[in-house]
Amino acid sequence: MSSNFSPLSPNLDRVNPKIKAKNIIWSKSPCAKELNIFFGIIFRYVYEVYKEKSFSKAAKKLFITQPALSIAIKKVEDEVGMPLFIRKKYSLKLTSAGKVYINGLKKIMRIENEIISEINDLENLERGSIVIGATNYMNSFILAPILKKFKDSYPNITLKLLENTSPKSLGLLNEDTIEVTFSCSDLSEKDYKLSHVFTDEVILAIPKNMVDKKLSRYALNLYDIENKAYDNKRVKIDNFKNLPYILLNPNNNLNQRANSMLNSKEENIDIIMYVDQVITAHSFSINGIGATFIGSYLLPREYNENVSYFAIDSPISKRKFNLVMKKETYESYAIKELIREMREYYL
Repeated sequence: MSSNFSPLSPNLDRVNPKIKAKNIIWSKSPCAKELNIFFGIIFRYVYEVYKEKSFSKAAKKLFITQPALSIAIKKVEDEVGMPLFIRKKYSLKLTSAGKVYINGLKKIMRIENEIISEINDLENLERGSIVIGATNYMNSFILAPILKKFKDSYPNITLKLLENTSPKSLGLLNEDTIEVTFSCSDLSEKDYKLSHVFTDEVILAIPKNMVDKKLSRYALNLYDIENKAYDNKRVKIDNFKNLPYILLNPNNNLNQRANSMLNSKEENIDIIMYVDQVITAHSFSINGIGATFIGSYLLPREYNENVSYFAIDSPISKRKFNLVMKKETYESYAIKELIREMREYYL
C-alpha cells in the first residue's frame, strides 16, 4: 500500500459541505503508525466484508469488483502481518487478529461520528443527522406525528429510520449502526442513556362475537380511548382466558407481557397463531379470528366497530418507553430536540 494513500472518510458525507470543501485529508492513524494502517475507505472495505460475511456481497455494496476487494484486504493483512479472515468455501470468520482489528474499527467509527455530530452542532441545527432504529409500531404510530413536526422545525436535519424488532434494534445500537432506539425493557443505566419519552397501555382486542355480554359494559369506547380513560373500566384477564389468542412472536415485548398476564406457562391457553406485527394481529381480530394484545397508540386511528377493546387490570399493563443511546455516545443537539419534541407531545 502506498504511503501517500489518503482516502476520504466513509462518514464524511455527513459533514457540512463548507467543511468538506476545505480539502480534508484523512492521514495515517497516529496510534497505528507501525502497521501503516489508514483511516478511510480501506477501513470501510474491511468492515463491509466483516458485516456481510462475504467478499462478493461486500463488493456489491461497495460498488467494486470482488478481485479488487480481495487485493485490498490482502494488502491490509500483509501490513498487519496476520490474516484477518478465515476463508472457507461457504463461510467467512474473523481470526483473533481480525476481532482486534474490527473492535478497533468500531471505536474509530464511533469517534468519527461524534466528531461529525459536534461539528454539525456548531451550526445550531442547520446541519446534522439522526439514525433511528425502531419497530413498525413505533415508526407508524409514535414517531410519525413527531417526525413531521421535527422536519418542519429542522428541515436540514437528515433522518434515517431502520425498521426492526426491538432486540435487533438494540443490537444495531451496540454495533454503532444506529444512534438511538426505543425500549420499554429494563435496561441498565450503566450501559445506556435512557430518556423517558412516552408511556402506552397494553390493550386487549377481542372480536365482538367472542365477548361475554356481561363484560361488554367494560369495553372502551372512542371517548375512553381518546382521553386515556382506562382506570374506571379495567378488568381482570381471568375473564378472557378461554379465548383463542393471536400473539406477537416471542422476541416482542407484547408477547412477553401477554404470556405473563395469561400465565400461559402454567395454564392451558389456546394460542392459535404468532405474527410479526401488531397491526397484523389487530387485523386478524377485526376479521374474527381471535383475541390479541395491542399497544394503545394503535388507537383511535385503527379503531374498529367489529372489535371490543379492554384495559387490563395488571401491574404490567403500562409500558414506559425510553429513548435509548449508548452510554458513551455524544448526544447531539438534534437528538436533544427529538427528545424534547417527544416529551412535549406525549408526556
